[in-house]
Amino acid sequence: MTNYKLIAIKLGDNLKYGSSVNEINRIAKAVFPFNKK
Repeated sequence: MTNYKLIAIKLGDNLKYGSSVNEINRIAKAVFPFNKK
């Protein structure tokens, strides 16, 4: 079973210092099929 929350945390750690929040949100919308809470 894939742990999407863990994947999102890892991606966020890698992206947060080099990307804006809007960039991260756009990437997340493209990758994950669900909405943020």
